[in-house]
This record gives sequence, C-alpha cells and structure tokens, in this order.
Amino acid sequence: MIQHVFSVLCMRTVIDRESNNLSLFEVIERVTAPAGSDEGMLNLTLDFVTVWSRSDLNVACSGRARIRIQAPNGTALGDHVIYEVDLQEFSRTRNVVRLGSVPFRGAGYHFFVFEREGAEDQWQEVARIPLELALEQPAQAPQVTAL
Repeated sequence: MIQHVFSVLCMRTVIDRESNNLSLFEVIERVTAPAGSDEGMLNLTLDFVTVWSRSDLNVACSGRARIRIQAPNGTALGDHVIYEVDLQEFSRTRNVVRLGSVPFRGAGYHFFVFEREGAEDQWQEVARIPLELALEQPAQAPQVTAL
C-alpha cells in the first residue's frame, strides 16, 4: 500500500538533472488577496510536492492520491486533483502537482487535503496543509485633527 511521507506547498520547484534532487523555493504559508475580495480565484502558481513510499519497502505497489481544497468554513472549493502513485519499480516517489490559480473563500485558513484511495473507492486523509489567506486592508484616508 502507498504511504504518505510528507507534503509541502511552495511557489516553485527545480529538479537537478545530475543528482535528480528536488529543490523547493518559497515554501508558502500565507498569501494576501486584494481588499474587497471575499471569494474567487487567486492568480498564483503553486506547486504541491508530495513524497510517497511503500508501506512495506519490499513489496511493489501502486495507488491513487488526490488533493482537495477546503475553505475556512469546511466547504470544498473547486475540483479535486487525482493522480497515480506508482511504486512498482522504486520504493518511494515524489509527485509535483502545479496549479495556475487557487480558489478561495474569505480570509482564514484554507486547507489542501491530501488523500489516498483505499479499498472500495474509500478515500483516506493522510495530510492537511494549511494556507492562511489574509485580505489587504483598504487604504484609509488620512485623519485630520483640528487644533
């Protein structure tokens, strides 16, 4: 069975051609949306990096994983992303899912929920990565106080 090792949300990833090492740039925890934006799409490219391994390192396996985005109130946002995790040849693998925009609904913590598919099409949550969304404060006119 596939086993989740870790997940990271970042702005960009680069794979070194010689070593095959993955570098993560601008690991992200918080973004700010324009004032007056209560919901919509953030034009923000994000990479979701997830590392999976075999639960028994000596037994080849494969499975499916998915990413869901959850609003601060718990409702699902947008479509989920489903991808294959192939551990037939190697005992661990990393997957990078790139999104060109991210749905949001109000200020607060949005969660990127990582799940693996279990028996009988049941999905099991394996990680929940928070992204705090703040809203810009509208510019205030200068206050003038009479003397």
